[in-house]
Amino acid sequence: GEDKWIRVSWEEALDLIASELKRIYSVVIIIL
Repeated sequence: GEDKWIRVSWEEALDLIASELKRIYSVVIIIL
């Protein structure tokens, strides 16, 4: 169902997003 996404706690979601952004950010820094 659509509400499956909501069951993930916001903190968990933010953790995932934050680590993903950090990974992308470090890759960008290496490229530059």
